Amino acid sequence: VHGIAEEAIKANEFNLQDAADHIAEELPKARPDLQPEALRAGKNLANEIRRFGGNRVLSCEEPITRSLIPATQDRGEILIVSELDLVLATQKQDSIIVLDYKTGYKNRTNAEAKDDFQTCVGSWDLWGKYPQVNTIHWWYINTRIHTRSYARLERERDEENFQARIFETAKIKLDGCDEAWPEPDKCGQCPIVKWCALSFPEAGGSLANVPGKYLDCYIATQAKCDEMLKAMKAYVKDGRVIHGTKARFAFDPK
Repeated sequence: VHGIAEEAIKANEFNLQDAADHIAEELPKARPDLQPEALRAGKNLANEIRRFGGNRVLSCEEPITRSLIPATQDRGEILIVSELDLVLATQKQDSIIVLDYKTGYKNRTNAEAKDDFQTCVGSWDLWGKYPQVNTIHWWYINTRIHTRSYARLERERDEENFQARIFETAKIKLDGCDEAWPEPDKCGQCPIVKWCALSFPEAGGSLANVPGKYLDCYIATQAKCDEMLKAMKAYVKDGRVIHGTKARFAFDPK
């Protein structure tokens, strides 16, 4: 979906209405190689882009960089880089809009959208690039499940807190810490649990030899399985059935 949107927006010289028409009508003809599910997601994205057709495009899939920690004798400068899907101007000089397309099955609440680390990093970078901007209207467009999530970020209220959160995260990495502290509540909300090294059974070791590590692995693996179950439930909600080697998974209205 990201490639589809970028191609359409740039091909239509950043005219969002024309780009939306391109995605919904022209793209299926020009790209017969695209999977039907990608085309459905693209059409949903086209409808969302039309909502902002009157807004001027400031950037599309372009990296934004801001310095976090100065260089020292031992290392270079620490830069925070974001690549945002679409940044739009508004009628007000002190506000902008961010559209971020999501292709998974997670349906974020508005509160989750504000707390998302991507929102934190992207907003902080944008405040660095646009010193006149105070308000950021951040939209997560969930293209597969046809929903959207919204967060309103304010420089005066949020910038300092976001910087502190980013700094602490960078400091952990700079200190060489690669530990994890799995807890059900944290792992259950983590957006990258499916890539977590602890969410693979072999990471747990033997229960008899390393019971603590075994428990950590269990917590992360359970959270990963919960995410997989949510994705499968969303996938079959429209009547589709998942066929495994000897098992099947279908929608249960209960």
